This record gives sequence, C-alpha cells and structure tokens, in this order.
Amino acid sequence: MGHLEKTAADKSSLGFEYQDLVLVDILISLKPGEQIGLEVFDDVHTESISDELNLIQVKHSLSGGNITERDIDLWKTLYNWLNSLPELPKEKNIKFKIYSNKKLNNQNLITLLRSAKDNKNEIIVAIESIFKEMQKVETLKSKDDPPNPIFKYVKDLASAKRKDVDFILDRFNFETDSSSINQQINDKLSYLAVPQSKLDDTRKFVIGAYKDYKFNSISNSQKVIISYHVFRNQMGFDRIVRSSRSEDIDYDRFYDKYYDFQQVENISFLGSTFSHQLADIGVSQSDVIDHGIEMLATESLIADLKSEGDFTYQDDIRLEKQCEYSWSSIHKDAHGTFTEADAGTFIAAKACYKATLNKELKLKNIPLPDGFSKGKFIKLSNTPSIGWKIDWKELYSK
Repeated sequence: MGHLEKTAADKSSLGFEYQDLVLVDILISLKPGEQIGLEVFDDVHTESISDELNLIQVKHSLSGGNITERDIDLWKTLYNWLNSLPELPKEKNIKFKIYSNKKLNNQNLITLLRSAKDNKNEIIVAIESIFKEMQKVETLKSKDDPPNPIFKYVKDLASAKRKDVDFILDRFNFETDSSSINQQINDKLSYLAVPQSKLDDTRKFVIGAYKDYKFNSISNSQKVIISYHVFRNQMGFDRIVRSSRSEDIDYDRFYDKYYDFQQVENISFLGSTFSHQLADIGVSQSDVIDHGIEMLATESLIADLKSEGDFTYQDDIRLEKQCEYSWSSIHKDAHGTFTEADAGTFIAAKACYKATLNKELKLKNIPLPDGFSKGKFIKLSNTPSIGWKIDWKELYSK
C-alpha cells in the first residue's frame, strides 16, 4: 500500500461536510476538459487538459482560529506531501494547496509560506530552527512524557532532501476561507444568473446531487472522479441552474402583502385618480379602499420581485400592455354605441369596471392571483391609462 493510500485522516463528520462543500465550490468553476477527484492523490485533486494536477488538503476547525507555526495540520500535510512524492505522476504540472477555514497568523514561518516559492531558503532555515528548538525540549522530557505530536513531522522535513522540499515549496500556496464556504458557492451561483431568492435552495440541490453521485460511486467501489461533463450533465448541474432561473414565481406572496396593508390604520386614498373614477360610477368607499390596498400590495410585490431578479422592467411593461389590451376590448363592448348624453353610459361604465377587474391575467403563461390582477388594473386607472366611463380620458387625465 502506497503512502497516498494511508493518509486518510481521522476527521470529524463536520470536517467531511466541509470537504464536500469545498469540492462543490471547485466543481462549479470547472472548465471543459477538467476533472476533480476525491481522496485519490489527496483530500481533493483537480486535473486539467493542460496536465495540471492540483493536490488540495482541506482542513476544517470547529473553532476557526489561526494557522500557526505549531499547527499540526500544517506539518502533517507537508509531511504527507513529502512522502508522497515518489508516487506522483512526473509528467504532471503539480501544485500543492492547503484550503482551510482558519486564518493565517503573522508568525515567521507562516508569513514566509504565503510566498513559499520566493522564500525557500528562509523557510528551510525556519524549519531547522523550529526543529532544533523542539528537539531541545524533547531531550529534557522524562521517558514517560508523551512526545510533541508534531515533532516527528518537523524532524522529517528538517532532514529531508533539499530538492524534495524545494519541489513542494515551488508549488505551494494557502487558500483560506475568508468568507463562509456557503457564501462562496452562492456567489458563484449568482454569477451564473441564479436569482438571489433561490441561491440557498440551488446550493442545497447541487450539494445533494454531488453527495448522491459520491455515495453511488463509493457503493460501487469506484473512485470519485468527476469531469466537467459528468458534473454538468450526469450530475445535473446545468438542469439545476436552468430550473432555478425558470422556476415559477411565488405570486401568492401577494396575499401576505394584501393582509399586511389591511392592518394599516387610517389608510386613505382620497384625492387619488382611481378613487375619483370609482366613486363617479357608484363604487362604495369600502370597495375603493379595498382596491387601493390591492394596488399597493401588487406594486409592493412587483418591487420585491424586481429586486430579487424574478421580475424585470420588460415583464412590467408587458403586463401593463396586456392589461390595456384586455381593458380596451372590454371598454368597447361595454359602451357599444352609447354617447356621452345617453343614460346607459353609467351602467356601461359600471359593467366595464366589473368585467375588467374579473379578467384573468397571465405572465409567461403563469396565471396571476386575482387580487394581483385587480391591483394592476387599478394602478393603471390611477395613472390614468385606463378608465371606466366613455369619456374617462377627458375627465381624469392630468
């Protein structure tokens, strides 16, 4: 059994969860021809068509904190990489990365490792200094005292061939999770035009698809290696993203807003154009207030949907044109050949109002809630772009 097969760490379940999230974060950024593997060469590795091989050690700490000069994860990782060198494919352009939710502190060795390739000589000196310091402490211990858990790793690195240590340092870098890994995934999904309101659900769907694929692979004794094509198609990432973009909008949130506005005390629409239009055809004050609330709830929901990316300026224009088109036909049918002097025009105006507000509206073939549709018609009568009387434009245009 090679060293790479013996390096599986004793990790907590949360550590595995964090590793999965890191892998999903990397998967979303895969390019055609690239693939990613789980615990083949390392915790995670990525390969590209340009023969680049990235070995990534994922380190999670429940308490967060800092990576220090005495961090066991740091020393154990460097030790494992050092002992794995004979097994790595020589034809690959290899890179080593530690991905952690910890931050980097400002101790000498950690500062040097931030730019490992440029600081190789200083890093070698720092490792030897730490080894000598620890060796001195170990020699003073009694035989019953346990050794420092990182001493054997430091010792191996301090005594390793210079060319092997240089090989790692030339290709090493840290990546620390300065923000939540979930937020990083959400940011990438947002870049792919997933609406803000659906980011969390979409992230969970993608993680679920990955875990299902991983479980099936391991159950079938297969290595977990995921190519761009497998991720995008077999695991369904493209379908998940498309679905999140086209998922039906929750227009029923209208009712939440409607009842919220109903709780507002002393709400009044006196002086508004729509209220004059309704009062002039005999609509009761309570119905005027109710229609006003429908208008407020509709416009409030549209504003929210626009900010969430579920409703565009063009959607609003199309909806208003649909309203005007439907109203125009109803208005003509209601008034027929009546003239302004005819007594029947009042009845026709009332019929126009009722038929218009009973009209079902659709947007992208999705039926809109009754109150939402009414609210949009009322809003247009407040502009006013529509009216109920035969001479509404002359009476109410500002």
